[in-house]
Amino acid sequence: MLKQHSHVGATRDIILGNIANGGELKGVNPYRLGGIKGVGLYLKDYITLATGGLTGNLAVTYLGSYNLEWTAITNGNSATIIFSVNNTSTMQSASRPPILGYQQW
Repeated sequence: MLKQHSHVGATRDIILGNIANGGELKGVNPYRLGGIKGVGLYLKDYITLATGGLTGNLAVTYLGSYNLEWTAITNGNSATIIFSVNNTSTMQSASRPPILGYQQW
């Protein structure tokens, strides 16, 4: 399910652009729910629960913020992309409201 998330798709586009233009073949593109921008993402992700999974992405609803690391291995006209997702969640992260709850302090 996570492979279908728009953030993963946007990361794929970044990777394809890098390959086509001789850019980096390794990187990180984290998905963050913190700050003002995170409020819209938070609402979009968690409305999935209200619709019983009919909208949104249940994998992202479960994960919340996550680190998405990637490596591209090119071989002639083809490329293999390796994604690694890392998330550490606690009950505290599930019970915090957006903006205030996701700040370092």
